[in-house]
Amino acid sequence: MNKKHEILLPRAIHAVPETDKRKLNKQKVAIALLALSAAIFVWIRPVAYGVQKTGTFLGGTTGFTGYHCNQVPSLVPNSSRLNDSQLFSPKFAATAAKRLSQAIQIQTVSFDNMTDLVPANPDASVHLPFLRFHAFLENAFPLVHRHLFRRVINKYSLLYSWQGVNSDAAPLVLMAHIDVVPVLPETLNQWTHDPFSGFIDKENGLLWGRGAGDTKATVLGTLEAVEALLGATDGKYVPNSNIYLAFGHDEEISGYQGAKSIAKYLQYNLGLAGKVGLIVDEGPAFGQIEDVRLATVGTGEKGYVDASLTIETKGGHSSVPPKHTGIGYSALAIAALESQPYPTTLSDNNPVLGAVRCYAQHSKKADPFIKWAIENLNHGGRQLLAAKLAERDVFMAALLTTTQAADIISGGLKVNALPEKVTTIINHRIAVDSSLAGTQEHIKNVLLPVAILHKLNLTITQFDDPEKIGFEYGITEAVGKISVAPAFGQGLEPAPSSPANGDESRGWDVLEGTIHHVFDGKEQIIVGPNMMPGNTDTRHYWGLSKTPTNGNNVHTVDEYIEIGSYIKAIQFYHDLIRNWSE
Repeated sequence: MNKKHEILLPRAIHAVPETDKRKLNKQKVAIALLALSAAIFVWIRPVAYGVQKTGTFLGGTTGFTGYHCNQVPSLVPNSSRLNDSQLFSPKFAATAAKRLSQAIQIQTVSFDNMTDLVPANPDASVHLPFLRFHAFLENAFPLVHRHLFRRVINKYSLLYSWQGVNSDAAPLVLMAHIDVVPVLPETLNQWTHDPFSGFIDKENGLLWGRGAGDTKATVLGTLEAVEALLGATDGKYVPNSNIYLAFGHDEEISGYQGAKSIAKYLQYNLGLAGKVGLIVDEGPAFGQIEDVRLATVGTGEKGYVDASLTIETKGGHSSVPPKHTGIGYSALAIAALESQPYPTTLSDNNPVLGAVRCYAQHSKKADPFIKWAIENLNHGGRQLLAAKLAERDVFMAALLTTTQAADIISGGLKVNALPEKVTTIINHRIAVDSSLAGTQEHIKNVLLPVAILHKLNLTITQFDDPEKIGFEYGITEAVGKISVAPAFGQGLEPAPSSPANGDESRGWDVLEGTIHHVFDGKEQIIVGPNMMPGNTDTRHYWGLSKTPTNGNNVHTVDEYIEIGSYIKAIQFYHDLIRNWSE
């Protein structure tokens, strides 16, 4: 450990616990580019917090009508001696792929029961791969470790600090995570190649293995870019502003000890609260909407809460059952919730609207109805557009509403004994137009009639404060009780939205210009906003900037990336650093 290294051990923070094998098709691979290459989840400091330059409030539903998707020019880094074609040769590609393969072979797996990873037994075998991964990076990227200051935070997370010329300039933060999800033993025989082999398929130009896309390619791609910059300049390249590489160790279990600890260090120890200019993390993907090739940048993220629905009733012998057992009442409650889904909405706050605006503006074959709706959002077009988009597929529908999924149910112990307590965990991904309070209110409105009809008391704990009761209904002759509460502590509000096309944000313009430089071909790729349907550990970075990438088959069998896309990703990070600095 040299003088450039420092180890920090903050106190442990408990985390909230958080996979159709596809036939390989080279044409699909070419289209499904590695999302870290350009489809970013990004947080950008706006010109005025909460207000776009047009005067439209981000959270409103009566703002700008029209297309709002003009593209900035390609942004080419200035330094001629750092020509991309010289840096990214076939030899470089082979070496980079080999290093990524080696990284995948280190099984840095996060399990739900590892939420207390620190300070639980540090010598346990499940922790050792994280330490091996640290050593691997130090050996694989010697220039990074010679010229950047590395901090080990909470024993397993890494923060690299690259000191810039102007410490007052808004810094750049590049995020990723070291950990990967487990591989189900029952699926091992379904993998084309061993999930932790890092197999390099030279014939098809693919690299296989768990973490290939989510997100060891992001970790390695970022480091490859910095190593290349330093290597091309004999270690003399210095950015204008400070640059931070933030790699958490527990994103797959919500990042409460990794990203959260890194963010606290950046915010409080380094004094960067509200000062970071651009934060880049994993996000959505490249896509094709009819004749428009779209690079979607995640500028928003849904909220999250796991609601625990518990039914308590009297026990007894199963030979003399009541009309409904606790399991029966649970079924009635779940059926009521599923039969009354959350509304479909499309406010100005939803980045999906930005993606649709880009399609409507740049497609030569744009659906006339969508063009009309975009031009008449506040004159009847908004809800009609939301309904039409929701009809496209379940994925799009999920982006326009709060989703609910009853995922876990437990109750009953013996076949001849009535269950006295039955608990169901219902996962909610909260729409950007809604809130924890709105989700709680919806559940109350659906379950109260069930409680009244079946003579059940109802208590709901506040979703944003588990120490408080949010609603109570009770009768003396109740036959049981329904209790609803956040299952794993306080829920998460939807993320604040970042500026996008036309918002006159330096962060967005540098990002979009870099995407055009790296990815534009014979035709310009259209860069627009979109939304993450799930949640990343970026939630912990909200305090750093005043506002807010993957492979194929992530979290399931046969995860892989296309090697050519990975090299493009490295070039993207390489040029983003230069453009941000210049």
